[in-house]
Amino acid sequence: MLKTGIWMIVGGGLLIAIALNEAKQSSAGKKEPQEITCAELVDEGFGDNAHVRMTDFYLCEDEYVYEEKILWTGAWVPAVPRGSSIHETMLARAEGRSAPPALPGQEIRIIVSLPEARSEKDVERAAKSEHIQGLIIRPQQLIDRKNERLLEESYPGLDFKECMILVKGRRPSSRTKTISLTGSGIALMVIGGTLLVLHWRKQRKDSWIIVDKR
Repeated sequence: MLKTGIWMIVGGGLLIAIALNEAKQSSAGKKEPQEITCAELVDEGFGDNAHVRMTDFYLCEDEYVYEEKILWTGAWVPAVPRGSSIHETMLARAEGRSAPPALPGQEIRIIVSLPEARSEKDVERAAKSEHIQGLIIRPQQLIDRKNERLLEESYPGLDFKECMILVKGRRPSSRTKTISLTGSGIALMVIGGTLLVLHWRKQRKDSWIIVDKR
C-alpha cells in the first residue's frame, strides 16, 4: 500500500507536469498550420502561430542523431534553407565533392524532431518530403532533460535561445486534453495520498498497546 501510494503521487505529479508543459508548448499554436519556408522561419521566426507547414528545406541527413532504447524511439535532424550557403556545403559533402567539417552547432537554427522514426529509412523518407508539418517548441520546453543533453552533446555550440525544434506530426493540444491530463494527475495524487494515510493509520493501530483492565 505504501509503495503504491507513493508511485501514484509521483505519477500524478508527472501527469500534471506534462499537462502544464503541453499547455505552454501549445499556447503559441493555432489549429490551422501556417505555410512557411525554412528561410522565412530562420529569418523571421514563426510569428503568432507555432503550428507550421515548412517547405523549401534541406534535412542534413549526415548530421542526424537518434534516441534508442533497444530500438529507435525517435530522431533529430538539423534543417537548413534550400539554396543557402550551408545547403550548398552540405550537398558537396553528401556528394563527396568535399569533406567540410561537421555542421557547427551555432549555425543550427532548426532541428526537426521525428518522434516516429524507427530507422535510418524514416530519416531518409522525411528528407525527401516536400513539406514537414508540426509544432515548433524551444529546447527549454523539452520535458525530458535527456533529450536536451543529447542535443548539447551532439551539436556543440548550439544556441538554445535561437534554436527552434519542429516536432513532426505534433499539433497544438486541445483544452480538453490538457484538462483531462490535469484532472487525471490530481485524481492519482488524491488516491495515492489516501493510501498513504490509510497505511499510516494501520501502522499506528498496530503499535497500540492493549492494556488488560481486569
